[in-house]
Amino acid sequence: MGVTFPAFSSSWWLFVASFAPETAGSFDANGNPVSPDNFDIILTTDVLSEGVNLQQAGRIINYDLPWNPMRIVQRHGRVDRIGSKHDKVKMGLFFPASHLDELLHLEETLERKLAQAEAAVGAGVVLPGRNPSKQVIFADTREQIEQLYNENPELLESRGSSAALSGEEYRRRLSHEMKDAFTRHDVGALPYGSGSGFENNRIRGNGYVFCIKIGANDKPWFRYVPVDENWSPIQDDGKYVVNDDMLTSLVVADPADSTRERWMSDVVYEQAFEAWKIARDSAFSDWTYLTDPMNLKPDSPKAFRDASQLVFQSGQFLTAEVQLELIGKLNAVPSKKVERAVRFALSMGGSDQERILAVKEEVEAAGLQKPEPAKPLDAVTQNQVKLVCWMAVKGGKD
Repeated sequence: MGVTFPAFSSSWWLFVASFAPETAGSFDANGNPVSPDNFDIILTTDVLSEGVNLQQAGRIINYDLPWNPMRIVQRHGRVDRIGSKHDKVKMGLFFPASHLDELLHLEETLERKLAQAEAAVGAGVVLPGRNPSKQVIFADTREQIEQLYNENPELLESRGSSAALSGEEYRRRLSHEMKDAFTRHDVGALPYGSGSGFENNRIRGNGYVFCIKIGANDKPWFRYVPVDENWSPIQDDGKYVVNDDMLTSLVVADPADSTRERWMSDVVYEQAFEAWKIARDSAFSDWTYLTDPMNLKPDSPKAFRDASQLVFQSGQFLTAEVQLELIGKLNAVPSKKVERAVRFALSMGGSDQERILAVKEEVEAAGLQKPEPAKPLDAVTQNQVKLVCWMAVKGGKD
């Protein structure tokens, strides 16, 4: 059974609660959903793309490709959330017909903006088959930020992640709480390394959330370290499991309201030290990775790398300026369509010069631009990875 409702319906929340009563509805005193589970399918606009917990659902299908690719991340984050009972969440997009895509270059535009977003604020998996970069880069130049902002200011609302832009919800709540002078004083007086714990009935499993400050950078880093029933860190293939997604950490460590009862035991407190070492090492490793300029190069496809090598070795018939410009453009992250065109140009017969000219023609026709170099992070020592605060969270959901 399905339901469709207009964006401004006064009773829309009742429909949502009846679609996902376990995650979007209210609960009685025994922890059972109040709303009936009436609907299997829900059709909606972007009215449900923010601040709605729909992880009871296991599939989402986008029937449009918005000009702002973060909209897709935003929607996916409604179902790809902590607390999902599904082992896998399926996400799909309907791409426009080929003739329409040729007119609008919509897929190409999305790919280009995603590449820009990754270089400045980071982006999650948005388009099927297209993976994001290593991690968000915090040390962007002012020119890069302004370039991205001028292209699409909405991309700067927040970085993408599996929780999909809902960080704005936490920022609003934090701003509201800090308006109280007593709360602001108490929080400001907390020493570095302060921690507490509580039981979160919205998540499964136990874990520690750590808020981290690295060097002189004013952007907080977060790590979530899941643990077993004995509060020992979990390993997978001999490596400790660590989640580096900021919004995942915020969701896990969210007590929902200020009246949440504190919970802690001696074992949980003692095990926090071992979990912190794991979180610290993870943050330090990822930061160090981003200090190497070689690790910040765009992930160009093989066809582009091969074309760049060909231009470098056999492109001397071009002027030095044109040769360097073409090599620079071949460092971009193109759409699949442009990638296929360049691959075809390389595979055609003829001399190296003819193939290079064919590649150059495809690159110019696609309007590819030389990507701006990403600024690496400043090197730090492990002692500069400081613990700001931590939270032990006991999962109470069956």
